[in-house]
Amino acid sequence: MESGDYAVAEQRCQALINDPNSAPLAVYYLGLIAERRGDDVAARRDYSLLSGTSFEPQGRRRVAAILYRQGERDAAVRVLNATRDADPDERIRSELAAADLLSVSGAADEAISRIDSAAKRSPGNSEIAYQRAVLLERAGRVDAAVAELESLHRARPLDASVTNALGYTLADHKRDLPRAEQLIRAALATQPDNPALLDSLGWVLYRRGQSAAAVAPLTRAFRLLHDGDIGAHWGEVLWAAGQKTEARAAWQRALTVDPDNALLGQTVRRFAPTLKAPKPPPALEPAPRTSV
Repeated sequence: MESGDYAVAEQRCQALINDPNSAPLAVYYLGLIAERRGDDVAARRDYSLLSGTSFEPQGRRRVAAILYRQGERDAAVRVLNATRDADPDERIRSELAAADLLSVSGAADEAISRIDSAAKRSPGNSEIAYQRAVLLERAGRVDAAVAELESLHRARPLDASVTNALGYTLADHKRDLPRAEQLIRAALATQPDNPALLDSLGWVLYRRGQSAAAVAPLTRAFRLLHDGDIGAHWGEVLWAAGQKTEARAAWQRALTVDPDNALLGQTVRRFAPTLKAPKPPPALEPAPRTSV
């Protein structure tokens, strides 16, 4: 999947369909492959088969993403509502997913209101506080987002994800760049092979005007995780370093594996608008699937 070799991935998944332990995972990935190929009908069919399995929440989130992409925002939010028998953790994850969807659809106030309601029902929940910071930053309320992350960092100084999030947010908005780098390096020292942290290091070095030095951590980050955000940063840094051919190649690779990534799309339109995501190979003849 990460290398964009959907045909081989599909063969592997279909080979696992008859194994009860592996079938839900296989069907979930077959749904993802169908999405990548633009076949939303087949994707939703696969995700519907996950009902009652451990992959049901992931399947519902993907259905919501499809509905949102088709312009059915309200229906997408309804799909994300937790079921009556959902455990408390799944209810929180459903709230966070719905708030995130509302946020990306432009309903920032509604998204934050939903997060605030969740926080009242589950006071002190760090996952909710973290997502609130994400939504505040996305809504352009950077001061409030940084304040939320600073509070989280004080409460959880050894949490690498929080430390990195604070450092990255400061770097992305060109605030206190020396401290941003210090925070990111502190997080990276505890998880030196974490691609998200390597991405942050490359980005803060770029923000500090060190494009050449930023290339290595971003190259490694993308090698470890073929992610659209990382690919967007990697290409932009290569471009700034004068390696425009390599930048286009980096963006092309990222588009292959994450063609719908918003940041990647924005970055490519700014620097290389003629680049397009390659057309995925046709699907194999599907194996019959009536249940998981």
